[in-house]
Amino acid sequence: MSNQPDWTAVSQRAEAILGQPILSVEQLSDDDRRNLLLRCTLAQPPYSVIIKQTLPTDDPDKLLAQDQLRFWQDWAGAALLTAVSHTPISPKFYGGDTALSFIILEDLGTGSSLVEPLLEGDAQSAEAALQQMMTRLGQMHAATIGQVQMFDDILHTLDGQAAERIQQSLPDFADLLAKLADLGVAVAGFEQELAQVKTVVAHPGPFTTYVHLDPCPDNLFMHNGRLKIIDFEQGNFGHALRDALYLRMSFPTCWCANRVPTAVIEACEAAYRQQLSTKLPIITDDAFFAEQCLLVCAFWVWNRFDRLLPHTHEQAVDWGIASIRSRVLTYLHTFSQLADAPDKLPAMWETAVQLQTILQTKWPETALLPYYPAFRA
Repeated sequence: MSNQPDWTAVSQRAEAILGQPILSVEQLSDDDRRNLLLRCTLAQPPYSVIIKQTLPTDDPDKLLAQDQLRFWQDWAGAALLTAVSHTPISPKFYGGDTALSFIILEDLGTGSSLVEPLLEGDAQSAEAALQQMMTRLGQMHAATIGQVQMFDDILHTLDGQAAERIQQSLPDFADLLAKLADLGVAVAGFEQELAQVKTVVAHPGPFTTYVHLDPCPDNLFMHNGRLKIIDFEQGNFGHALRDALYLRMSFPTCWCANRVPTAVIEACEAAYRQQLSTKLPIITDDAFFAEQCLLVCAFWVWNRFDRLLPHTHEQAVDWGIASIRSRVLTYLHTFSQLADAPDKLPAMWETAVQLQTILQTKWPETALLPYYPAFRA
C-alpha cells in the first residue's frame, strides 16, 4: 500500500483556479511543519507554482482561531503586494481556496535565503544582501501607502469578519512595570514615556504602510539574483519602521539573530529611506527619522524584554543560534546607544542603563550578541 498523501482535493481545486491541469506534485515541506508546501508542474505558463496550505497547529481536524488568522493574513498580504507592486518584491499570487485553506504562489525555484550570506558568506556579499533586503522593504512600504482599504477589501472577500479580527494588536505591557520593580528598577516618568511610544506605534500617521512584522533572513528568498519577501502570516498595516528597524534590533523575531555592524546598518537604512522617499518625502528629514527610530526602537525593546525576560532564568535557554540572555542585553544596549543621552526618552534611557548594569551583574558570563559570521573578520 502506498504511503503517498492524498492531495486530490487540493490539486483538483488548484487546477480549476489555474485553468489547466497539474502534471505532477512534489511535497517540499517536512511533515512536522505547520504549512504544507507543494510544487506543481504545469504544461503551460507559469509552468510551475507553489501551493501553500495552512495546517492546524493543534486539532488535526480543524483550524483554530490563530491558524485562521495567519491564513487570512498570508492570503491578503500576498494578494495585496501582487496588486500594488510595480517591482516584483514578493511571489506572484495566483489565487486560493478558503475552504481548503491554501493559496497558489509563484515558484521561486531552489534559490537560497538571506541566511546563507549572513552565516556562510563574506562581508561584501552579506552587506549586498542586506542592502537588497532594506531596498525591498522600502519598495513594499512605498507601494502600500494609502492601500489600507484594498487590504481590508481582500480580507472581506475571505470572511466578513476577517478585517475586524485582524485589527493591529499591540502588547499592553500590563506586567512590564512589575517585572522592572522585581529587578529593583522604578524610574519616574517611565510609564508616561511608554504611553507615548504605544501611541506613536498604534497611530503611525504618515508612516502607515503594510508591514511584514517578521522579515527574518529565512523570509527573504533569492530569486534570479533578487531578494523577494515571502511568508505574510504576521502582516498587517502599521508603523513602517517596525520592519525597517530589524537590522538595528538584531532581527528580534528570528532564530538566527546576530548583530550587524553600525556602518552597514546606516548604509542599509539610507537605501531604505531612498526607496520610501518616493511616497513619503519627510523620511529624508534626518531629525524626524531619528525621532521616529528612537520611539519604534523603544517599542521593540520593551516588547522583547517583556516577552523574553521570563525565559532568562535558566542559563542554557537558547533560541536558535543565540541565547535569550544575550538578546535581552543587546536590545537594552541598542536602545541606550540610540538614545545616546538622557534628554531623549530620559526615563527609558535611565531604565535601560540600570537594567544593563543589574543584568550584567546577574549574568557575568553573558555577552552581547556576536556579529554575524560574515562580519566577524
